[in-house]
Amino acid sequence: MNKEKILRYSEPVTMVLSFMSLIGIFFTVQGESGFYLIYSNTMFIITLFIFPGLMVFFGRLILLRATPKNMPPLLYPLLFLYTFIPTSYVLIPYLFQGFMDGSAVEILFVIFEGSVFIGGIIFFFYFFNKRVKGRIRRFDLRLFLHYLVGGLVYFYFIRLSFVATFLIQIAFESVN
Repeated sequence: MNKEKILRYSEPVTMVLSFMSLIGIFFTVQGESGFYLIYSNTMFIITLFIFPGLMVFFGRLILLRATPKNMPPLLYPLLFLYTFIPTSYVLIPYLFQGFMDGSAVEILFVIFEGSVFIGGIIFFFYFFNKRVKGRIRRFDLRLFLHYLVGGLVYFYFIRLSFVATFLIQIAFESVN
């Protein structure tokens, strides 16, 4: 598949995955069982592992074609959804259900997720404001790419380290 063909599918894939993730968040908050529990857990795994990588893949393809004067329409929604969807899948259930056990690792995880969420929102609005005022430069497009790659570092290394710590903590507690 060539890159132009992939870019044609980037917008619908981004919208469908985002919508499906929001439905999964709703089912998680509702505490549904059966099919809804399976759906919400499946969407959590997709949001945890696939969504960030796919957004960076699409974002990189879009940024390669972007110029300060010709910004593709999908770029800013993609930059917003990149951190909003994955962090919302963790933060919104915590807001409605509270902490699972209140351990220090869990509290630290929620602090990290909150920081990424707030940082992503600030990044989006700062550069969206620059775009509205017409002050986007070529350097800013490189910053977008660094933002996407930096997000991958968080989503794949730091976040997965926390998840592994949770699993080890749960296993340790079940043995004792």
